[in-house]
This record gives sequence, C-alpha cells and structure tokens, in this order.
Amino acid sequence: MSQATIAFGRPLPDLEQLDDAAFLRAIAWKSRDDRAGLARAAARGDARAFSSKLRRSLRAAAKRIVFPPRHCVPASTATSRTNGELRQLLDELCHSADASEGPELVALWRAALVAAIELSLGNGWPPTPDDGDSAGRRGTPDVSALVRRGELPWRAGLIFRDVAGAGRLRKAARRCLERELLERTDAGGLPQAELLPVFPEWFGLLVRAASWGKAFDKPVWSGESRDRFAELTRAAAALCDRRGWPAIAKEPDGGSIENLPADALRSAAHIAGWKKRRPAARLVHALANGAASRRPETSGADRPQLDGGRFPSRQSDVSRLACLRTDWSLDADVLVLAHHARAPELRLSVFGTPLLSGPWTIEVAIDGRPVELGEAWNCVCWASDGDGDYLELQQKLPGGLRIERQAMLAREDRLLVVADVISGAGDATIEYSSRLPLADGVAAASDRGTRECGLRCGRLTARAFPLALPDDRILSTPGSFVAADGLELRQTARGGLYAPLVLDWHPQRKRGYADWRTLTVAEDGRRVTTAEGWGHRLRVGELQLLVYRSLSETRRFRTILGQHTAYETLVGRFDSDGEVEAYVMVESAT
Repeated sequence: MSQATIAFGRPLPDLEQLDDAAFLRAIAWKSRDDRAGLARAAARGDARAFSSKLRRSLRAAAKRIVFPPRHCVPASTATSRTNGELRQLLDELCHSADASEGPELVALWRAALVAAIELSLGNGWPPTPDDGDSAGRRGTPDVSALVRRGELPWRAGLIFRDVAGAGRLRKAARRCLERELLERTDAGGLPQAELLPVFPEWFGLLVRAASWGKAFDKPVWSGESRDRFAELTRAAAALCDRRGWPAIAKEPDGGSIENLPADALRSAAHIAGWKKRRPAARLVHALANGAASRRPETSGADRPQLDGGRFPSRQSDVSRLACLRTDWSLDADVLVLAHHARAPELRLSVFGTPLLSGPWTIEVAIDGRPVELGEAWNCVCWASDGDGDYLELQQKLPGGLRIERQAMLAREDRLLVVADVISGAGDATIEYSSRLPLADGVAAASDRGTRECGLRCGRLTARAFPLALPDDRILSTPGSFVAADGLELRQTARGGLYAPLVLDWHPQRKRGYADWRTLTVAEDGRRVTTAEGWGHRLRVGELQLLVYRSLSETRRFRTILGQHTAYETLVGRFDSDGEVEAYVMVESAT
C-alpha cells in the first residue's frame, strides 16, 4: 500500500504515476468521524464504492445550498487559472453528483482536491487569515484576494472535510471571512463607503460562504459575526433600488443588470432567519422574484412601510456612508451618500428609479482664490424620524472657513432638499458652484420662463428649484442654474453663502404652479446680512416650504415670515393655518 502523502499542507507527490485507485489509497484521512465511509472505500482503492458514497454525501449537501451555483465570482476576480479552475470544479462537484458517472465523479473529485491543495500551499502553510492586501482595512477591497484566502479555502475545507488538514484550512478561511465582515462594516452592519463599487461581488462572496457552511452543518458565522451578517443583510436591502441593485455599485458594462444582488439578498435573509412577514423580508422576496420588473407606482404616495417601527435609514461615521430611505417598499425614495472622498458620491432613486448618480462636486473661491477642500467629510448631524431623514456634512478649513453640505429626504412628501453652506469668509466675496449628476437614462431641461429645471426618466418626472436665485429669468443675477450633463448651480455672495436646492417628484405636484423667493431675516428689528443667515420660501401646487439657515452664532430669536426661531437650520412646510410643520430643526452643530 502506498504511503499516505496526499493531504492539505503537504507537497503533492508525482500524480502522473497514480491511477484513481492508487490516488485514493495515497490520501491521508482524518483519524476519526468517517461518517460517509469515504476513508474505508479509499483505503481499499475501490473507486466504484468511493463514488457511490461520495454521490450520496454530495447530494445531501447540494440540496441545502440556498445560493445557486450559477452565482459564481465574476471572472475578473480570478487571480490565476488554478483558482478559476478550482471555483468551477467545486461548483460542478457539488451540483453534478447525480449527472456524473462513477469514474467521472471520482476524476472530478480528484482534480478538485489537487487544485485545493495547490491553493492552500500557494497561500502559505499553515494558512493565515490575512495577506496584508488592505492596510488599515480601508480602501476598495481586493475581492480576488478574499476569494483566494477566504471563500475558496472555506468551500474546499467543507467539501474535503474528511481529508487530513482540511480542518486547519477551514479554520483559517473562516477567520479571514469573519475579519473581513467585522472590519468592513460598522456595528449596525452598514458597509464601508469604499466597498460600494464592488459590493455585489463582495456581498455575494460572503453569502456563498454562509450558504455552503449551512449546507455542510459548519456555520461560517458565530456570535458577533452572525449578528453582524444579519445586520449587513438588512443594510444591503436598504441600499438597493427597485431593480435590486445596490446604490453606487458599478453596474455591468452595457447596463445589463443580472439578478445576482437580489438573489444574494434572498439567500442571505434565509440564512439569517428572517421572518417572511417583515417588510424588509417582503422587499427582498419581491426583488428576487422579479416584482421590480413591473412599472413603478408613480401615481400616488402611500404611507411608508416600516419594519417594526424601525426606519430603514442609517448613517455611520465609521463607514462614512449614509442611507436615507423612506420605507421598505419597492417604490421607496432612497438617497445614498458616501462621504469618504473630496466629492461625496450620491445616488438618488425615486419611486425606486435612479434619478441622480455620481459625484456631488463643489468648487469654492474666496476673493478669486480657489479653496482646496479636504479629502473627506465629517458628519456633524444626523436625524431620522417619522418626518424624514436629515444629514449634515462638514469641513473646517484654514482661516476659519467652514463648508457644510445638507440633505433632507421627506418621508411622505416625495421631495429632497440639498444645500451647501459657506461661512467664516469675513467680508470676502464667495464664488460657488456645484453639480448634481444625472443617472443613466435621465434627461434634463431648463424651463424657459423660470430658473426651474425638469427631469424625466420614462414616466417619471421631477422638478428642481434653486431657492437662492430669483425664480424669474428676466431678473438679473450673478448666479445660474442650468441642466446640462447634470444640475449645475452657481452663486455669488459676500461673507456667507447658502445654496439650497429642492427636488420635487410628487405626482400631484408635477404640473402645479411654482414660485419662490428669498425672505428677509430679522433679529431685534435689524435685517441680518448674508454672512449671518438666509431664508427662502417655495410654493409648488398646494405645498409651501420654508427653508432657513443661520450662518452666525446668536442667542436671540430670529424672525422669518412670521416665524420665530433660535435654531441653526429649519426646514418645514406651512399647514392650512399658516403654522410651520417642521421636517427638521437643528441646533448649532459648531
């Protein structure tokens, strides 16, 4: 009998001299737990008996895998021919047991085992959970490295669990996957902003690992990582539009959207043990079963669908990511904003359809000198309640200059307020410009009589209003608001600047008359300057909005359109009695 030399962590012998019977006899097996009888059949060199027992073992596991084999890692993530072959061999081995004849099944199992051992030796033995590819665990992850050091070793350790050394391989792969999950998400499961470009591949990889672990009764997650995976699944669902594609993630070339993210979500929800009646679970089920292919319901604005009173919205300083979402329905409005870069990345989907997508750029010059912005933004205010979600980002620059970016998504009124605030410029002249990028397929046009811009994507229409500019184009102004490749806003002011922009897509207001104006803000009977505060009113249809921002500290109440406020920011709507119903009221964030 040949000496047992084939095992994980050992150099492979010359395999060309070994037929299948000799190969089976050369395998080193675990010393106990030969539940499937594979070791006994291999020790006899009985390939027929080995194939029969292997088929029964694989058949039982394949029935329990909830993430189908067609969802493999994209070819771009394969770092070598060997790794790509192993991935394919493992899928074929687990899901072709019934179709393969005895000799073919043994040959397939043999090829996969050899490729898995070569992978383990290539990763270094004993295997380690991290290869140093991601210093500080920031930046866009190398998915191919995670496949090589995490997913493939984990799957190989499961399917060859009775071969000597497979336990060590599996343990190292599990540590790698757990570390990736815990360090790439915050405590509530929200992924890092840097993950979003590759999120479908990254998330699908974790779901496959969890699915295989469940099938082989070897859970990949336990304790903290199990809870984190469930929260990640919830966060991933909130990030998706009605097509089941996560915001800001790179879409396939040609715009063809496969169902991979939605199927991964459904599998992840099953693994996490979600109850089917939960609104989040119903959303995932609808996405995975093609309900999103129907036309969005743009004819009305239903009450939000929440999940046990929990709002789907989240913001994370750790992940540098915010998800503002109205509810768990397919037609929810969703704004995802990643603030890890100089130009925050955003994606706005309304009624589940992408409207804005890309970098939200900003340029500022003080007395003609361009301002150099920092590399990232700090979130200084976050609020989420029944009225809506509010986010405020900030950069403090040399010389006392401060720039803030605001976003407020109304939960029921189908509108978004975004604004930039520049303060601390003294008496200097501020020149400002920003651009909101349009999503693919969205057309924009400027209104002829006013400075309103209209957006259209299929049946969906939206309107954009630059509140700090005169609504009538006849009135001269140093600023401008135009629709080109995006919505481009320019303003000029002295000492301080506030640039609010309202996007409205409520179907009952799409043809409503609209006008707006800048309001007088007073303090103790004195009109405040643009360096101290700004106020604006917008009327569109029956909706009337009040938008106010203070740019200087004061302990006194200010008056604006009959309202008295000591808040730094106020965004609200007037009721029928002329009182303001606030979406958000923010105290000073300094």
